[in-house]
Amino acid sequence: MKNLKLIQGIKTGFSLVIINLVLAFIGLEAVSLGFYFSQEKQLFYSRKDTISKVREELEKTGTRLGTDINNQSILERLHPFFGYVLKEGSFTHEESGIKINNYGLVSKYDYPFIKTNKNQFIIGVFGGSVANDIVVNSDVNQARGNQGFIEYLKQIPQLKDKEIIILSFASGGYKQPQQLLMLNYFLSIGQEFDLVINIDGFNEVALSYQNNQERIDLSEDRLVGKE
Repeated sequence: MKNLKLIQGIKTGFSLVIINLVLAFIGLEAVSLGFYFSQEKQLFYSRKDTISKVREELEKTGTRLGTDINNQSILERLHPFFGYVLKEGSFTHEESGIKINNYGLVSKYDYPFIKTNKNQFIIGVFGGSVANDIVVNSDVNQARGNQGFIEYLKQIPQLKDKEIIILSFASGGYKQPQQLLMLNYFLSIGQEFDLVINIDGFNEVALSYQNNQERIDLSEDRLVGKE
């Protein structure tokens, strides 16, 4: 008899726990729906065109998007040392071999680039969009049979017979001290340079002014955008 009462008591207690959990879930759901409605002026389950709204909000911040937001289409990533970089593999140019490499930079090569012969002469180019465009245009011209920038470099007697490899460590909006941070980082992981070219000036003035207007430290990287 005692065992029967004990079993009945356990069943009753278990039922009460289940009922309370269900009621708690319903209450939490109701509160959540009420809060969502107060913020969005629509019911969560009947919301419309959510993806378009998310895209719109992201674009307000200056975030560059691909064509499909459901397929990791945000094209920029926040690197812990460099600031913003591009999503690896988000762009390729078959003619020249240019791609977004393993560090989110525009280059024909993954980094660190290791020399395959002693005649190679590695040039690292640092800076913002102008610096990046110089390397990209050089790679495209080279693929089309026009040596361009490399031809000018080979006018230097010491480089006349060298195989010149140009590596871009530049990206749109980069400014000091990003270039210095990137140079130190890649040196620390074994990237070899025979020559380093830093092209800067405009971003340091223009973007530092924007940072100052937004009360952000002048040394911080570029603002992605503001609402």
